[in-house]
Amino acid sequence: MTPSSVGGGRTLDEGAGANMADHPTESMTAEGQPWHGYFEMTDRGNALRLAWHLRDRVRWAGEGLGWLVWDDTHWARGDLVESRVREFIARTMRALAASAIEVTDAWGQVNVPDWQQKCSRFLARCSSHSARNCALKDLRDVDVIRTDPATMDADPYLLTCRSGTIDLRTGALLPHNPAHRITSCVEAHHDPDAKAPRWMRFLDEVTGGDAEFVAFVHRAVGFVLVGEGSVRTKALLYFYGPPNSGKGTIIYVLERLLGPTLCGGLSWGALSAATTGGPNSELAQLEGKRLASIADTGGSPRWDAETLKKLTGGDHITCSEKNKPARSFQPRAALIIAGNDRPTISGAGSQAIRDRIRSVPFRVSFSDDPRDVQLGRAQPAEPGLKDFLISRERDGIFRWLIEGARKYIAEGLGSCAVVDAERNRWSDDDRTWLEDFLEQFVVTANDPDPPGDIHAQHVTAADLLHGLRIWMSSEGAGQREIETLAPNTRSLSRDFNRLCSTATRFRHVTRDQKATVLSAESGRRKAWGHLAWRPAGLELLGRPQLRREGL
Repeated sequence: MTPSSVGGGRTLDEGAGANMADHPTESMTAEGQPWHGYFEMTDRGNALRLAWHLRDRVRWAGEGLGWLVWDDTHWARGDLVESRVREFIARTMRALAASAIEVTDAWGQVNVPDWQQKCSRFLARCSSHSARNCALKDLRDVDVIRTDPATMDADPYLLTCRSGTIDLRTGALLPHNPAHRITSCVEAHHDPDAKAPRWMRFLDEVTGGDAEFVAFVHRAVGFVLVGEGSVRTKALLYFYGPPNSGKGTIIYVLERLLGPTLCGGLSWGALSAATTGGPNSELAQLEGKRLASIADTGGSPRWDAETLKKLTGGDHITCSEKNKPARSFQPRAALIIAGNDRPTISGAGSQAIRDRIRSVPFRVSFSDDPRDVQLGRAQPAEPGLKDFLISRERDGIFRWLIEGARKYIAEGLGSCAVVDAERNRWSDDDRTWLEDFLEQFVVTANDPDPPGDIHAQHVTAADLLHGLRIWMSSEGAGQREIETLAPNTRSLSRDFNRLCSTATRFRHVTRDQKATVLSAESGRRKAWGHLAWRPAGLELLGRPQLRREGL
Protein backbone atom coordinates (compact mmCIF):
# COMPACT_ATOMS: atom_id res chain seq x y z
CA MET A 1 0.00 0.00 0.00
CA THR A 2 1.89 3.02 -1.27
CA PRO A 3 0.94 6.64 -0.57
CA SER A 4 -0.24 8.54 -3.62
CA SER A 5 -0.56 12.24 -4.20
CA VAL A 6 -2.99 14.48 -6.01
CA GLY A 7 -1.93 17.17 -8.46
CA GLY A 8 -0.08 20.05 -6.82
CA GLY A 9 1.62 17.72 -4.36
CA ARG A 10 -1.49 17.28 -2.17
CA THR A 11 -2.33 13.87 -0.77
CA LEU A 12 -5.51 12.18 -1.85
CA ASP A 13 -6.98 12.51 1.67
CA GLU A 14 -5.56 15.92 2.49
CA GLY A 15 -5.26 17.24 5.99
CA ALA A 16 -5.29 14.30 8.41
CA GLY A 17 -1.80 14.87 9.73
CA ALA A 18 -1.08 14.23 13.37
CA ASN A 19 -4.74 13.91 14.43
CA MET A 20 -4.97 10.48 12.88
CA ALA A 21 -2.16 9.35 15.18
CA ASP A 22 -5.03 8.64 17.59
CA HIS A 23 -5.18 5.36 15.61
CA PRO A 24 -1.56 4.12 15.86
CA THR A 25 -2.39 0.64 14.65
CA GLU A 26 -4.19 1.86 11.57
CA SER A 27 -2.56 5.17 10.69
CA MET A 28 1.14 4.49 11.29
CA THR A 29 3.58 2.63 9.08
CA ALA A 30 5.94 -0.03 10.36
CA GLU A 31 8.61 2.66 10.66
CA GLY A 32 6.28 4.76 12.86
CA GLN A 33 5.62 7.48 10.27
CA PRO A 34 2.06 8.75 9.61
CA TRP A 35 0.38 7.77 6.38
CA HIS A 36 -0.51 11.05 4.72
CA GLY A 37 -3.29 9.97 2.47
CA TYR A 38 -3.80 6.27 1.92
CA PHE A 39 -6.25 3.98 3.72
CA GLU A 40 -7.36 0.50 2.80
CA MET A 41 -10.27 0.28 0.40
CA THR A 42 -12.54 -1.35 2.98
CA ASP A 43 -15.44 -0.11 5.08
CA ARG A 44 -13.08 0.45 8.00
CA GLY A 45 -10.60 2.24 5.79
CA ASN A 46 -13.40 4.36 4.41
CA ALA A 47 -14.43 5.38 7.94
CA LEU A 48 -10.84 6.43 8.68
CA ARG A 49 -10.67 8.30 5.37
CA LEU A 50 -13.86 10.23 6.22
CA ALA A 51 -12.64 10.90 9.77
CA TRP A 52 -9.47 12.38 8.28
CA HIS A 53 -11.53 14.91 6.34
CA LEU A 54 -14.27 15.59 8.92
CA ARG A 55 -12.23 15.57 12.11
CA ASP A 56 -12.59 19.34 12.63
CA ARG A 57 -16.31 19.47 11.81
CA VAL A 58 -18.02 16.38 13.20
CA ARG A 59 -18.31 14.54 16.53
CA TRP A 60 -20.32 11.57 17.78
CA ALA A 61 -21.43 12.02 21.42
CA GLY A 62 -23.39 8.84 22.07
CA GLU A 63 -27.09 8.09 21.82
CA GLY A 64 -28.06 10.99 24.08
CA LEU A 65 -26.55 13.93 22.19
CA GLY A 66 -26.02 12.06 18.93
CA TRP A 67 -24.12 13.71 16.07
CA LEU A 68 -22.58 17.15 16.58
CA VAL A 69 -21.45 19.53 13.84
CA TRP A 70 -19.24 22.57 14.43
CA ASP A 71 -21.26 25.56 13.26
CA ASP A 72 -18.57 28.25 13.60
CA THR A 73 -20.19 29.32 16.90
CA HIS A 74 -21.03 26.05 18.68
CA TRP A 75 -21.38 22.30 18.25
CA ALA A 76 -24.87 22.09 16.75
CA ARG A 77 -27.09 19.16 17.67
CA GLY A 78 -30.64 18.10 16.98
CA ASP A 79 -32.75 16.09 14.58
CA LEU A 80 -31.33 17.75 11.45
CA VAL A 81 -27.66 17.32 12.34
CA GLU A 82 -27.42 13.70 11.20
CA SER A 83 -28.64 14.69 7.74
CA ARG A 84 -25.87 17.30 7.64
CA VAL A 85 -23.31 14.61 8.52
CA ARG A 86 -24.68 12.44 5.71
CA GLU A 87 -24.32 15.37 3.33
CA PHE A 88 -20.72 15.87 4.48
CA ILE A 89 -20.03 12.21 3.75
CA ALA A 90 -21.61 12.38 0.29
CA ARG A 91 -19.76 15.60 -0.55
CA THR A 92 -16.45 14.16 0.62
CA MET A 93 -16.88 10.99 -1.41
CA ARG A 94 -17.76 12.99 -4.54
CA ALA A 95 -14.66 15.14 -4.08
CA LEU A 96 -12.45 12.07 -3.64
CA ALA A 97 -13.95 10.43 -6.73
CA ALA A 98 -13.27 13.55 -8.79
CA SER A 99 -9.71 13.82 -7.52
CA ALA A 100 -8.90 10.17 -8.20
CA ILE A 101 -8.36 10.88 -11.89
CA GLU A 102 -5.69 13.46 -10.97
CA VAL A 103 -3.51 10.98 -9.11
CA THR A 104 0.16 11.06 -10.08
CA ASP A 105 2.95 8.69 -9.23
CA ALA A 106 4.69 10.53 -6.41
CA TRP A 107 7.35 7.90 -5.69
CA GLY A 108 7.40 5.94 -8.95
CA GLN A 109 6.22 2.77 -7.22
CA VAL A 110 2.64 2.30 -8.45
CA ASN A 111 0.86 1.63 -11.71
CA VAL A 112 -1.13 4.84 -11.91
CA PRO A 113 -3.85 3.69 -14.37
CA ASP A 114 -4.52 0.52 -12.35
CA TRP A 115 -4.61 2.49 -9.10
CA GLN A 116 -6.96 5.07 -10.61
CA GLN A 117 -9.30 2.34 -11.82
CA LYS A 118 -9.29 0.54 -8.48
CA CYS A 119 -9.85 3.77 -6.56
CA SER A 120 -12.68 4.89 -8.85
CA ARG A 121 -14.49 1.53 -8.53
CA PHE A 122 -14.23 1.63 -4.74
CA LEU A 123 -15.41 5.23 -4.47
CA ALA A 124 -18.32 4.48 -6.82
CA ARG A 125 -19.38 1.63 -4.54
CA CYS A 126 -19.11 3.97 -1.55
CA SER A 127 -21.64 6.32 -3.11
CA SER A 128 -24.49 3.84 -2.60
CA HIS A 129 -27.03 4.40 0.19
CA SER A 130 -26.07 1.23 2.07
CA ALA A 131 -22.35 2.10 1.89
CA ARG A 132 -23.02 5.56 3.31
CA ASN A 133 -25.05 4.06 6.15
CA CYS A 134 -22.18 1.71 6.87
CA ALA A 135 -19.70 4.60 6.81
CA LEU A 136 -21.91 6.60 9.17
CA LYS A 137 -22.03 3.68 11.59
CA ASP A 138 -18.29 2.94 11.42
CA LEU A 139 -17.44 6.61 11.79
CA ARG A 140 -18.85 6.51 15.35
CA ASP A 141 -16.02 4.22 16.45
CA VAL A 142 -13.14 6.37 15.21
CA ASP A 143 -11.40 8.00 18.18
CA VAL A 144 -11.03 11.40 16.52
CA ILE A 145 -14.78 11.51 15.93
CA ARG A 146 -16.10 9.80 19.05
CA THR A 147 -16.28 12.04 22.13
CA ASP A 148 -17.43 11.55 25.70
CA PRO A 149 -20.85 13.24 26.12
CA ALA A 150 -19.90 14.15 29.70
CA THR A 151 -17.28 16.54 28.32
CA MET A 152 -19.84 18.52 26.32
CA ASP A 153 -21.27 21.58 28.09
CA ALA A 154 -19.19 20.61 31.10
CA ASP A 155 -18.55 24.21 32.21
CA PRO A 156 -21.88 25.67 33.42
CA TYR A 157 -20.42 29.18 33.59
CA LEU A 158 -19.81 29.44 29.84
CA LEU A 159 -22.65 30.66 27.63
CA THR A 160 -22.31 31.17 23.88
CA CYS A 161 -24.10 33.91 21.98
CA ARG A 162 -23.67 35.33 18.46
CA SER A 163 -20.89 37.64 19.63
CA GLY A 164 -18.79 34.99 21.34
CA THR A 165 -18.68 32.93 24.53
CA ILE A 166 -19.44 34.71 27.82
CA ASP A 167 -17.83 33.72 31.11
CA LEU A 168 -20.73 34.32 33.50
CA ARG A 169 -18.38 34.60 36.47
CA THR A 170 -16.62 37.67 35.11
CA GLY A 171 -18.79 38.84 32.22
CA ALA A 172 -15.79 38.55 29.87
CA LEU A 173 -16.48 37.87 26.19
CA LEU A 174 -14.31 35.11 24.67
CA PRO A 175 -14.01 34.19 20.97
CA HIS A 176 -15.93 31.17 19.71
CA ASN A 177 -13.82 28.06 20.18
CA PRO A 178 -14.67 24.40 19.47
CA ALA A 179 -12.49 23.48 22.47
CA HIS A 180 -15.16 25.01 24.73
CA ARG A 181 -17.37 22.05 23.71
CA ILE A 182 -20.59 24.06 23.87
CA THR A 183 -23.68 22.70 22.09
CA SER A 184 -25.93 25.77 22.13
CA CYS A 185 -25.94 29.40 21.03
CA VAL A 186 -28.21 32.17 22.30
CA GLU A 187 -29.75 34.19 19.46
CA ALA A 188 -28.60 37.52 20.90
CA HIS A 189 -25.52 39.72 20.80
CA HIS A 190 -23.47 40.74 23.79
CA ASP A 191 -23.71 44.52 24.01
CA PRO A 192 -22.64 46.01 27.37
CA ASP A 193 -24.42 49.26 26.48
CA ALA A 194 -27.75 47.74 25.37
CA LYS A 195 -30.85 48.96 27.24
CA ALA A 196 -34.31 47.48 27.82
CA PRO A 197 -36.52 50.27 29.20
CA ARG A 198 -39.86 48.58 28.43
CA TRP A 199 -38.68 45.35 30.06
CA MET A 200 -37.66 47.19 33.23
CA ARG A 201 -41.02 48.98 33.32
CA PHE A 202 -42.78 45.66 32.84
CA LEU A 203 -40.97 44.21 35.86
CA ASP A 204 -41.96 47.23 37.91
CA GLU A 205 -45.61 46.74 36.87
CA VAL A 206 -45.88 43.01 37.64
CA THR A 207 -44.20 43.37 41.04
CA GLY A 208 -46.28 46.36 42.08
CA GLY A 209 -43.21 48.58 42.25
CA ASP A 210 -41.47 46.37 44.82
CA ALA A 211 -37.73 46.90 44.23
CA GLU A 212 -36.80 44.01 46.53
CA PHE A 213 -39.10 41.73 44.54
CA VAL A 214 -37.51 42.86 41.25
CA ALA A 215 -34.05 42.13 42.70
CA PHE A 216 -35.18 38.60 43.57
CA VAL A 217 -36.53 38.06 40.03
CA HIS A 218 -33.16 39.31 38.73
CA ARG A 219 -31.28 36.68 40.74
CA ALA A 220 -33.90 34.07 39.77
CA VAL A 221 -33.26 34.52 36.04
CA GLY A 222 -29.54 34.32 36.84
CA PHE A 223 -30.31 31.03 38.58
CA VAL A 224 -31.79 29.87 35.26
CA LEU A 225 -28.91 31.16 33.16
CA VAL A 226 -26.22 29.35 35.17
CA GLY A 227 -26.14 25.77 33.97
CA GLU A 228 -25.86 24.27 37.44
CA GLY A 229 -28.52 26.28 39.24
CA SER A 230 -30.64 23.36 40.43
CA VAL A 231 -27.53 21.42 41.51
CA ARG A 232 -26.03 24.27 43.50
CA THR A 233 -29.18 25.75 45.06
CA LYS A 234 -31.56 22.76 45.16
CA ALA A 235 -34.62 24.87 44.49
CA LEU A 236 -37.50 25.23 42.06
CA LEU A 237 -39.48 28.35 41.22
CA TYR A 238 -43.27 28.36 41.34
CA PHE A 239 -44.75 31.42 39.60
CA TYR A 240 -48.13 31.74 41.25
CA GLY A 241 -51.01 34.09 40.55
CA PRO A 242 -54.15 34.80 38.54
CA PRO A 243 -54.21 34.60 34.74
CA ASN A 244 -52.60 37.48 32.83
CA SER A 245 -50.39 38.51 35.73
CA GLY A 246 -47.06 38.58 33.85
CA LYS A 247 -45.62 35.25 34.96
CA GLY A 248 -46.08 33.68 31.53
CA THR A 249 -44.43 36.66 29.84
CA ILE A 250 -41.26 36.21 31.90
CA ILE A 251 -41.08 32.52 30.98
CA TYR A 252 -41.80 33.30 27.31
CA VAL A 253 -38.98 35.85 27.13
CA LEU A 254 -36.53 33.42 28.76
CA GLU A 255 -37.48 30.64 26.34
CA ARG A 256 -37.24 32.85 23.26
CA LEU A 257 -33.87 34.26 24.29
CA LEU A 258 -32.24 30.98 25.28
CA GLY A 259 -33.76 28.97 22.43
CA PRO A 260 -35.00 25.37 22.22
CA THR A 261 -31.53 23.88 22.73
CA LEU A 262 -31.33 25.30 26.25
CA CYS A 263 -35.04 25.16 27.15
CA GLY A 264 -37.43 22.27 27.55
CA GLY A 265 -41.15 22.26 28.27
CA LEU A 266 -42.73 19.62 30.49
CA SER A 267 -46.33 18.68 31.15
CA TRP A 268 -47.38 18.38 34.77
CA GLY A 269 -47.89 14.68 34.07
CA ALA A 270 -44.10 14.26 33.97
CA LEU A 271 -44.05 15.18 37.66
CA SER A 272 -47.26 13.43 38.62
CA ALA A 273 -47.34 10.58 41.07
CA ALA A 274 -49.63 8.76 38.64
CA THR A 275 -47.06 8.64 35.84
CA THR A 276 -43.77 8.14 37.68
CA GLY A 277 -42.09 4.94 38.73
CA GLY A 278 -40.40 3.97 35.46
CA PRO A 279 -38.34 5.51 32.66
CA ASN A 280 -40.04 8.75 31.65
CA SER A 281 -39.45 9.73 28.04
CA GLU A 282 -40.51 13.32 28.70
CA LEU A 283 -37.71 13.82 31.22
CA ALA A 284 -35.13 12.67 28.66
CA GLN A 285 -35.32 16.04 26.90
CA LEU A 286 -33.86 17.77 29.98
CA GLU A 287 -30.35 16.56 29.17
CA GLY A 288 -28.21 19.61 28.45
CA LYS A 289 -31.02 22.08 29.23
CA ARG A 290 -30.77 25.11 31.50
CA LEU A 291 -34.50 25.79 31.82
CA ALA A 292 -37.38 23.37 32.23
CA SER A 293 -40.78 25.04 32.38
CA ILE A 294 -44.35 23.96 32.99
CA ALA A 295 -46.53 26.77 31.72
CA ASP A 296 -49.83 25.54 33.16
CA THR A 297 -50.35 22.99 35.90
CA GLY A 298 -53.72 22.03 34.42
CA GLY A 299 -55.51 22.16 37.76
CA SER A 300 -54.08 21.07 41.09
CA PRO A 301 -51.99 18.00 40.22
CA ARG A 302 -50.37 15.65 42.69
CA TRP A 303 -46.65 16.04 42.14
CA ASP A 304 -44.38 13.18 43.03
CA ALA A 305 -41.87 14.22 45.70
CA GLU A 306 -39.23 11.71 44.59
CA THR A 307 -39.20 13.00 41.01
CA LEU A 308 -39.01 16.62 42.14
CA LYS A 309 -36.19 15.72 44.50
CA LYS A 310 -34.15 14.23 41.66
CA LEU A 311 -34.80 17.15 39.33
CA THR A 312 -33.83 19.75 41.92
CA GLY A 313 -31.10 17.95 43.85
CA GLY A 314 -28.48 17.05 41.28
CA ASP A 315 -29.27 13.32 41.37
CA HIS A 316 -28.89 11.22 38.24
CA ILE A 317 -32.12 10.10 36.61
CA THR A 318 -32.73 7.22 34.23
CA CYS A 319 -35.11 7.72 31.35
CA SER A 320 -35.57 6.64 27.77
CA GLU A 321 -37.02 7.98 24.56
CA LYS A 322 -39.04 6.00 22.05
CA ASN A 323 -36.95 3.42 20.18
CA LYS A 324 -33.83 4.42 22.14
CA PRO A 325 -32.10 2.64 25.02
CA ALA A 326 -32.50 3.99 28.54
CA ARG A 327 -29.76 6.31 29.69
CA SER A 328 -28.75 8.06 32.89
CA PHE A 329 -27.76 11.71 33.24
CA GLN A 330 -27.68 14.53 35.78
CA PRO A 331 -30.36 17.15 35.06
CA ARG A 332 -29.07 20.68 35.61
CA ALA A 333 -32.06 22.64 34.36
CA ALA A 334 -33.70 25.17 36.64
CA LEU A 335 -37.35 24.21 37.04
CA ILE A 336 -39.99 26.95 36.72
CA ILE A 337 -43.65 26.06 37.16
CA ALA A 338 -46.44 28.56 36.52
CA GLY A 339 -50.00 28.08 37.67
CA ASN A 340 -53.05 29.52 39.33
CA ASP A 341 -53.68 26.80 41.92
CA ARG A 342 -51.51 25.20 44.54
CA PRO A 343 -50.42 21.62 43.81
CA THR A 344 -50.49 18.69 46.18
CA ILE A 345 -47.13 17.05 46.79
CA SER A 346 -47.26 13.34 47.53
CA GLY A 347 -44.80 10.63 48.41
CA ALA A 348 -41.92 10.29 50.81
CA GLY A 349 -39.95 13.47 51.33
CA SER A 350 -42.86 15.86 50.77
CA GLN A 351 -41.66 18.23 53.47
CA ALA A 352 -38.17 18.37 51.96
CA ILE A 353 -39.66 19.38 48.61
CA ARG A 354 -41.78 22.08 50.24
CA ASP A 355 -38.57 23.52 51.65
CA ARG A 356 -37.10 23.72 48.12
CA ILE A 357 -40.03 25.55 46.57
CA ARG A 358 -39.70 29.29 46.04
CA SER A 359 -43.28 30.42 45.55
CA VAL A 360 -43.18 33.70 43.62
CA PRO A 361 -46.57 35.48 43.78
CA PHE A 362 -47.77 37.66 40.92
CA ARG A 363 -50.87 39.46 42.17
CA VAL A 364 -51.27 42.27 39.62
CA SER A 365 -53.68 41.30 36.83
CA PHE A 366 -53.71 42.82 33.36
CA SER A 367 -56.74 42.95 31.08
CA ASP A 368 -57.70 44.41 27.72
CA ASP A 369 -61.32 44.74 28.93
CA PRO A 370 -61.98 48.43 29.82
CA ARG A 371 -64.58 47.38 32.40
CA ASP A 372 -61.99 45.43 34.41
CA VAL A 373 -59.72 48.47 34.37
CA GLN A 374 -62.51 50.87 35.37
CA LEU A 375 -63.58 48.66 38.27
CA GLY A 376 -60.00 48.41 39.49
CA ARG A 377 -59.83 44.65 38.97
CA ALA A 378 -56.89 44.81 36.57
CA GLN A 379 -54.28 47.05 35.01
CA PRO A 380 -54.55 47.83 31.28
CA ALA A 381 -52.83 45.21 29.13
CA GLU A 382 -50.49 46.10 26.29
CA PRO A 383 -51.18 44.03 23.15
CA GLY A 384 -48.10 42.65 21.44
CA LEU A 385 -45.84 43.24 24.44
CA LYS A 386 -44.11 39.84 24.18
CA ASP A 387 -43.17 40.31 20.54
CA PHE A 388 -42.02 43.88 21.20
CA LEU A 389 -39.69 42.74 23.99
CA ILE A 390 -38.09 40.07 21.81
CA SER A 391 -37.82 42.08 18.60
CA ARG A 392 -36.81 45.47 20.03
CA GLU A 393 -35.10 44.79 23.36
CA ARG A 394 -33.54 41.35 22.94
CA ASP A 395 -29.92 42.45 23.44
CA GLY A 396 -30.80 44.72 26.36
CA ILE A 397 -32.70 41.95 28.14
CA PHE A 398 -29.81 39.56 27.45
CA ARG A 399 -27.39 42.00 29.09
CA TRP A 400 -29.76 42.16 32.09
CA LEU A 401 -29.82 38.34 32.26
CA ILE A 402 -26.02 38.19 32.32
CA GLU A 403 -25.96 40.69 35.18
CA GLY A 404 -28.50 38.52 37.00
CA ALA A 405 -26.26 35.48 36.56
CA ARG A 406 -23.33 37.34 38.08
CA LYS A 407 -25.51 38.44 41.02
CA TYR A 408 -26.71 34.86 41.53
CA ILE A 409 -23.14 33.51 41.47
CA ALA A 410 -22.03 36.12 44.00
CA GLU A 411 -25.08 36.23 46.30
CA GLY A 412 -27.06 33.04 45.71
CA LEU A 413 -30.80 32.89 45.02
CA GLY A 414 -31.79 34.40 48.35
CA SER A 415 -35.34 35.56 48.97
CA CYS A 416 -37.49 38.64 49.53
CA ALA A 417 -40.43 39.60 51.73
CA VAL A 418 -43.20 38.47 49.36
CA VAL A 419 -41.51 35.11 48.71
CA ASP A 420 -40.96 34.55 52.44
CA ALA A 421 -44.64 35.26 53.07
CA GLU A 422 -45.63 32.59 50.56
CA ARG A 423 -43.39 29.81 51.85
CA ASN A 424 -45.88 28.63 54.49
CA ARG A 425 -48.87 28.55 52.16
CA TRP A 426 -48.06 25.26 50.47
CA SER A 427 -50.07 22.12 51.09
CA ASP A 428 -48.91 18.55 50.93
CA ASP A 429 -50.89 15.42 51.73
CA ASP A 430 -51.86 16.83 55.15
CA ARG A 431 -54.45 19.13 53.54
CA THR A 432 -53.65 22.44 55.27
CA TRP A 433 -56.84 23.90 53.78
CA LEU A 434 -58.89 21.48 55.89
CA GLU A 435 -56.76 22.06 58.98
CA ASP A 436 -57.16 25.83 58.73
CA PHE A 437 -60.89 25.50 58.15
CA LEU A 438 -61.40 23.28 61.19
CA GLU A 439 -59.27 25.62 63.28
CA GLN A 440 -61.51 28.59 62.48
CA PHE A 441 -65.01 27.12 62.25
CA VAL A 442 -65.14 23.75 64.07
CA VAL A 443 -64.15 22.48 67.52
CA THR A 444 -64.15 18.99 69.00
CA ALA A 445 -66.95 18.60 71.55
CA ASN A 446 -64.73 16.52 73.84
CA ASP A 447 -61.84 18.99 73.73
CA PRO A 448 -60.17 19.00 77.17
CA ASP A 449 -60.41 22.79 77.16
CA PRO A 450 -63.27 23.69 74.78
CA PRO A 451 -64.14 27.34 74.13
CA GLY A 452 -67.41 28.62 75.51
CA ASP A 453 -68.91 29.60 72.18
CA ILE A 454 -69.44 26.16 70.64
CA HIS A 455 -72.82 24.80 69.55
CA ALA A 456 -73.24 21.18 70.56
CA GLN A 457 -74.77 19.68 67.47
CA HIS A 458 -73.77 17.07 64.94
CA VAL A 459 -71.52 18.20 62.09
CA THR A 460 -72.52 16.34 58.96
CA ALA A 461 -70.07 15.52 56.21
CA ALA A 462 -72.25 17.38 53.69
CA ASP A 463 -72.26 20.56 55.81
CA LEU A 464 -68.53 20.24 56.41
CA LEU A 465 -67.90 19.90 52.67
CA HIS A 466 -70.22 22.80 51.88
CA GLY A 467 -68.58 25.07 54.43
CA LEU A 468 -65.07 24.13 53.28
CA ARG A 469 -65.91 24.97 49.67
CA ILE A 470 -67.43 28.32 50.62
CA TRP A 471 -64.45 29.27 52.75
CA MET A 472 -61.86 28.18 50.15
CA SER A 473 -63.63 30.29 47.53
CA SER A 474 -63.68 33.32 49.83
CA GLU A 475 -59.94 32.84 50.46
CA GLY A 476 -59.15 33.05 46.75
CA ALA A 477 -58.82 29.35 45.87
CA GLY A 478 -59.57 28.56 42.24
CA GLN A 479 -62.49 26.36 41.26
CA ARG A 480 -60.16 23.60 40.02
CA GLU A 481 -58.30 23.62 43.32
CA ILE A 482 -61.58 23.39 45.25
CA GLU A 483 -62.75 20.45 43.13
CA THR A 484 -59.40 18.71 43.64
CA LEU A 485 -59.12 19.13 47.41
CA ALA A 486 -62.84 18.91 48.27
CA PRO A 487 -64.48 16.81 45.55
CA ASN A 488 -67.04 14.87 47.63
CA THR A 489 -68.01 13.77 51.14
CA ARG A 490 -66.24 10.43 50.80
CA SER A 491 -62.90 12.07 50.05
CA LEU A 492 -63.45 14.58 52.85
CA SER A 493 -64.24 11.79 55.33
CA ARG A 494 -61.04 9.97 54.41
CA ASP A 495 -58.95 13.11 54.78
CA PHE A 496 -60.56 14.02 58.09
CA ASN A 497 -60.09 10.54 59.54
CA ARG A 498 -56.42 10.73 58.63
CA LEU A 499 -56.18 14.13 60.28
CA CYS A 500 -57.75 12.71 63.41
CA SER A 501 -54.79 10.37 63.86
CA THR A 502 -52.00 12.71 62.74
CA ALA A 503 -52.86 16.33 63.52
CA THR A 504 -51.96 17.61 66.97
CA ARG A 505 -55.28 19.36 67.43
CA PHE A 506 -57.28 16.16 66.88
CA ARG A 507 -54.94 13.61 68.43
CA HIS A 508 -57.60 12.59 70.98
CA VAL A 509 -60.25 11.87 68.32
CA THR A 510 -60.61 8.27 67.18
CA ARG A 511 -62.51 6.56 64.42
CA ASP A 512 -64.80 4.96 67.01
CA GLN A 513 -66.20 8.38 67.82
CA LYS A 514 -67.57 8.79 64.32
CA ALA A 515 -71.35 8.38 64.50
CA THR A 516 -74.22 7.91 62.11
CA VAL A 517 -77.37 9.87 62.94
CA LEU A 518 -80.90 9.94 61.55
CA SER A 519 -82.50 13.12 60.32
CA ALA A 520 -86.17 13.51 59.48
CA GLU A 521 -85.29 15.87 56.65
CA SER A 522 -82.51 13.98 54.92
CA GLY A 523 -82.79 10.42 56.17
CA ARG A 524 -79.61 8.59 57.07
CA ARG A 525 -76.61 10.93 57.13
CA LYS A 526 -72.95 10.54 58.02
CA ALA A 527 -71.87 12.80 60.89
CA TRP A 528 -69.22 13.19 63.56
CA GLY A 529 -70.80 13.28 67.01
CA HIS A 530 -67.62 14.58 68.61
CA LEU A 531 -67.53 17.80 66.54
CA ALA A 532 -69.39 21.06 67.02
CA TRP A 533 -69.75 24.27 65.04
CA ARG A 534 -68.39 27.57 66.22
CA PRO A 535 -70.69 30.57 65.70
CA ALA A 536 -68.48 31.58 62.77
CA GLY A 537 -69.17 28.19 61.20
CA LEU A 538 -72.93 28.55 61.57
CA GLU A 539 -72.71 32.03 60.10
CA LEU A 540 -70.71 30.68 57.18
CA LEU A 541 -73.37 28.09 56.41
CA GLY A 542 -76.29 30.43 57.06
CA ARG A 543 -75.45 33.22 54.63
CA PRO A 544 -78.58 33.81 52.53
CA GLN A 545 -76.70 33.94 49.23
CA LEU A 546 -74.92 30.62 49.87
CA ARG A 547 -77.32 27.84 48.97
CA ARG A 548 -76.56 24.14 49.02
CA GLU A 549 -77.67 23.29 45.52
CA GLY A 550 -76.13 20.18 44.05
CA LEU A 551 -74.46 19.02 47.26
